[in-house]
Amino acid sequence: MMSVLFNCWNLEKPNLVISVTGGAKNFLMKPRLKDVFRKGLVKAAISTKAWICTGGTNMGVMKHVGEAIKKYPFSPDEKIVVLGIANWCTINKNSS
Repeated sequence: MMSVLFNCWNLEKPNLVISVTGGAKNFLMKPRLKDVFRKGLVKAAISTKAWICTGGTNMGVMKHVGEAIKKYPFSPDEKIVVLGIANWCTINKNSS
C-alpha cells in the first residue's frame, strides 16, 4: 500500500499522521465548536505536513473531517492529504 501512496500518487512522506476516529453515528456540533475543530485540524495538518486518516465514510466524525477540509479556507499551494480507509462491506453496502 505504501508503494501506491508514494510511487503512484506521488505523495510525500508525512511528518505526522493525524488519525481521527469515532463513531459513524451522525451528530451535531455547536457552531463555535465546529469552527474550532475545523480551524485546528486544518492548521495542524498544514503546519506539520501531516496526513489525516479517517474511516472513509461520510458519516459521524468522519463527515466533520471532510467538511473541515472542504469549508475551511487555505491557499492552493498548501496541500492537505486526507486518506479515508473503509472496509469493502461498507463501501459496497454489503454485509458479506
